[in-house]
Amino acid sequence: MTRISAQEVFEKGASFVASLIHPDDVARVTCSINKVIKGKESFWRDEYRYRKSDLSYAIVSDKGYVVRDAEGKGIRMVGAMQDITAQKEAELSIRLSEERFKLLFDLSPKPKWMFNEKTLRVVEVNE
Repeated sequence: MTRISAQEVFEKGASFVASLIHPDDVARVTCSINKVIKGKESFWRDEYRYRKSDLSYAIVSDKGYVVRDAEGKGIRMVGAMQDITAQKEAELSIRLSEERFKLLFDLSPKPKWMFNEKTLRVVEVNE
Protein backbone atom coordinates (compact mmCIF):
# COMPACT_ATOMS: atom_id res chain seq x y z
CA MET A 1 0.00 0.00 0.00
CA THR A 2 1.02 3.59 -0.28
CA ARG A 3 2.76 4.67 2.89
CA ILE A 4 2.01 8.23 3.94
CA SER A 5 3.74 9.88 6.85
CA ALA A 6 1.97 12.30 9.18
CA GLN A 7 4.33 14.99 7.91
CA GLU A 8 3.30 14.28 4.31
CA VAL A 9 -0.41 14.50 5.20
CA PHE A 10 0.26 17.77 7.04
CA GLU A 11 2.20 19.20 4.08
CA LYS A 12 -0.06 17.97 1.27
CA GLY A 13 -3.38 18.09 3.09
CA ALA A 14 -6.48 15.94 3.22
CA SER A 15 -7.11 16.40 -0.51
CA PHE A 16 -3.93 14.42 -1.21
CA VAL A 17 -5.17 11.51 0.91
CA ALA A 18 -8.60 11.76 -0.76
CA SER A 19 -6.91 11.52 -4.17
CA LEU A 20 -5.79 8.01 -3.25
CA ILE A 21 -9.36 6.83 -2.62
CA HIS A 22 -11.08 5.16 -5.59
CA PRO A 23 -13.16 7.73 -7.55
CA ASP A 24 -16.36 5.71 -6.98
CA ASP A 25 -15.78 5.73 -3.19
CA VAL A 26 -14.30 9.16 -2.51
CA ALA A 27 -17.56 11.13 -2.12
CA ARG A 28 -19.07 8.61 0.29
CA VAL A 29 -15.89 8.30 2.36
CA THR A 30 -15.11 12.02 2.62
CA CYS A 31 -18.75 12.77 3.45
CA SER A 32 -18.77 10.21 6.26
CA ILE A 33 -15.46 11.51 7.66
CA ASN A 34 -16.69 15.12 7.58
CA LYS A 35 -19.96 14.13 9.25
CA VAL A 36 -18.08 12.56 12.17
CA ILE A 37 -15.61 15.44 12.49
CA LYS A 38 -18.38 18.07 12.44
CA GLY A 39 -20.68 16.03 14.68
CA LYS A 40 -20.39 14.77 18.22
CA GLU A 41 -19.20 11.22 17.55
CA SER A 42 -15.57 10.34 18.13
CA PHE A 43 -15.17 7.11 16.18
CA TRP A 44 -15.33 6.56 12.43
CA ARG A 45 -15.02 3.39 10.35
CA ASP A 46 -15.43 2.57 6.66
CA GLU A 47 -14.33 0.13 3.97
CA TYR A 48 -13.29 1.37 0.56
CA ARG A 49 -10.79 0.99 -2.28
CA TYR A 50 -7.44 2.72 -1.80
CA ARG A 51 -4.77 3.20 -4.44
CA LYS A 52 -1.51 1.39 -3.77
CA SER A 53 1.93 2.47 -4.91
CA ASP A 54 1.70 0.12 -7.93
CA LEU A 55 -1.52 2.01 -8.93
CA SER A 56 -3.78 -1.00 -8.26
CA TYR A 57 -6.44 -0.75 -5.57
CA ALA A 58 -6.65 -2.53 -2.24
CA ILE A 59 -9.85 -2.88 -0.27
CA VAL A 60 -9.15 -1.37 3.13
CA SER A 61 -10.83 -1.17 6.50
CA ASP A 62 -10.11 2.30 7.84
CA LYS A 63 -10.79 3.37 11.41
CA GLY A 64 -10.33 6.78 12.94
CA TYR A 65 -10.69 8.62 16.21
CA VAL A 66 -11.53 12.32 16.25
CA VAL A 67 -9.48 14.40 18.67
CA ARG A 68 -11.56 17.33 19.91
CA ASP A 69 -10.67 20.61 21.61
CA ALA A 70 -12.20 21.83 24.88
CA GLU A 71 -15.31 23.07 23.02
CA GLY A 72 -15.79 19.70 21.31
CA LYS A 73 -14.63 20.85 17.89
CA GLY A 74 -12.84 18.18 15.84
CA ILE A 75 -9.23 19.30 15.42
CA ARG A 76 -7.50 16.12 14.28
CA MET A 77 -8.21 12.56 13.29
CA VAL A 78 -5.92 9.66 14.06
CA GLY A 79 -6.42 6.12 12.94
CA ALA A 80 -5.25 3.03 11.15
CA MET A 81 -5.91 1.40 7.82
CA GLN A 82 -5.79 -2.35 7.16
CA ASP A 83 -5.66 -4.10 3.78
CA ILE A 84 -8.59 -6.55 3.73
CA THR A 85 -8.41 -7.41 0.02
CA ALA A 86 -7.65 -11.10 0.60
CA GLN A 87 -10.52 -11.41 3.08
CA LYS A 88 -12.98 -9.75 0.68
CA GLU A 89 -11.79 -11.96 -2.21
CA ALA A 90 -12.26 -15.07 -0.03
CA GLU A 91 -15.77 -13.92 0.96
CA LEU A 92 -16.65 -13.39 -2.71
CA SER A 93 -15.28 -16.82 -3.65
CA ILE A 94 -17.38 -18.49 -0.94
CA ARG A 95 -20.50 -16.56 -1.97
CA LEU A 96 -20.05 -17.52 -5.64
CA SER A 97 -19.47 -21.15 -4.69
CA GLU A 98 -22.65 -21.17 -2.60
CA GLU A 99 -24.61 -19.63 -5.50
CA ARG A 100 -23.31 -22.26 -7.94
CA PHE A 101 -24.18 -25.06 -5.53
CA LYS A 102 -27.66 -23.63 -4.99
CA LEU A 103 -28.24 -23.42 -8.76
CA LEU A 104 -27.09 -27.00 -9.28
CA PHE A 105 -29.24 -28.20 -6.40
CA ASP A 106 -32.35 -26.27 -7.39
CA LEU A 107 -32.15 -26.95 -11.14
CA SER A 108 -31.30 -30.64 -10.94
CA PRO A 109 -33.89 -32.73 -12.78
CA LYS A 110 -33.48 -35.50 -10.20
CA PRO A 111 -34.97 -35.21 -6.71
CA LYS A 112 -32.47 -34.06 -4.11
CA TRP A 113 -32.78 -33.31 -0.44
CA MET A 114 -30.54 -32.18 2.35
CA PHE A 115 -30.94 -33.20 5.93
CA ASN A 116 -29.47 -32.42 9.31
CA GLU A 117 -26.94 -35.17 10.00
CA LYS A 118 -27.62 -35.16 13.76
CA THR A 119 -31.42 -35.16 13.74
CA LEU A 120 -31.91 -36.66 10.25
CA ARG A 121 -34.54 -33.99 9.71
CA VAL A 122 -34.98 -32.84 6.10
CA VAL A 123 -33.93 -29.20 5.81
CA GLU A 124 -34.22 -28.58 2.06
CA VAL A 125 -35.65 -30.26 -1.04
CA ASN A 126 -35.27 -29.24 -4.65
CA GLU A 127 -38.31 -28.86 -6.88
